[in-house]
Amino acid sequence: MTICLKRLFFIGAFITLGGCSVFHANTDLMSPPQLSVAKEEIRQAISLYLPENVELQMPLNHQDGSPIELVDLNGDEEDEAVVFYKSQGQADIVKGIVLQNNNGWEKIADIRGEGKILVDLTFDDLTDDGHKEILAGFAYTEDSKDYGLIVYDIFSSSKPSILLNKPYSHFLVDAFEQVEKNNLVIIKFVKEHKNTVSLYDYRNEAIVEVDQLELDHYINGYYNVMSGQITEKQKGLMLDVGLGAHSAQTFIISISDDEMTNWFSFDNDPTFKASAVLSADTNGDGILEYGILEEPYMEEPLPYATTPFITVYYQLHDDGSSHVVSKAYYDYEHLYKVSIPLDWPRLQIDRSDDRKRIEIKPAGTDVVFLDVYVSEDKRPRGDGWFVLAETEEFVYLSKTTKKENRRLFQLLQPLDMAN
Repeated sequence: MTICLKRLFFIGAFITLGGCSVFHANTDLMSPPQLSVAKEEIRQAISLYLPENVELQMPLNHQDGSPIELVDLNGDEEDEAVVFYKSQGQADIVKGIVLQNNNGWEKIADIRGEGKILVDLTFDDLTDDGHKEILAGFAYTEDSKDYGLIVYDIFSSSKPSILLNKPYSHFLVDAFEQVEKNNLVIIKFVKEHKNTVSLYDYRNEAIVEVDQLELDHYINGYYNVMSGQITEKQKGLMLDVGLGAHSAQTFIISISDDEMTNWFSFDNDPTFKASAVLSADTNGDGILEYGILEEPYMEEPLPYATTPFITVYYQLHDDGSSHVVSKAYYDYEHLYKVSIPLDWPRLQIDRSDDRKRIEIKPAGTDVVFLDVYVSEDKRPRGDGWFVLAETEEFVYLSKTTKKENRRLFQLLQPLDMAN
């Protein structure tokens, strides 16, 4: 399963390095203690092959990584080192080098990019020869959406060769057929003008397009791109996109025999949701699900901004039908969720005006399945409180006596926030 997250945090609003004088990161100078011993050795080797006063580059879409990428490119179970860099001059483009450890780190390849910004960087075997290619995306400015993807073959000849050079907005790699041979998927989106999904395969020593789909180009954009099992037997894509001010939907595309099929038309699309929800495999069975937002029982309709939606995940069957696999209530402001058992009846969720307390009840009753109170006071007043969790900012409390219901509470991590 491949996941490519371009999270715009559409909820609430559609959502490697050196020291010395040789080179530094494109954010801050990095001191040696931040590098592992192995990368410190590589850093010293890199300094022998780079000009002075260059900045090592981390991909714009993956700033939590390292500018020194260690990856086994040739399948010998030994990592190569891949580094991209740029001179400090405004006009200079991004370049790269590949180093191999042959009783010492030596440069085996130079790479020339096509832009001033490194946007994306992945490593995948597209040629089915046991060697990974370098897939690098470039742009000329940080705010540009005109990206260019280049696929570099490092080992097939004495110099790196370019197997593909295409414009893109998003891309991913996955094996969609039973033979487990990787395909490349490229999405190109220009709002109100173009929205295509293209499938590529390696044939006759070239990466060629084998199919293309035209999708609705009046969407706002993509906020999550995933591939994997979309049903028990079908592999494909789940592409989460934004619509209007805050609504969203999911393009579900199956891929088989080098053909892509869009499962739902715009006027018959069950994936529409009032706000962004990330597609995911919430039950861990290896099959992706799409999410929607369900209104709880309310005596009177509430505005969108104050409705306590329940997030519901559906799994597709091969015949196009679907069933619910999980439900949860999410509180992104206070970073927690409550899982909702599928055998619970229709629910109402009473929430205080300050949003710090909720009560989850069967619709139209006073029976409380679970209550959650978020306090900034580490010593809550009164008796009968159970502590559900505690962070530096909040303590999460409940007066629910049933332990199995209290166990439905879970803190959210930052990467969960677009669910």
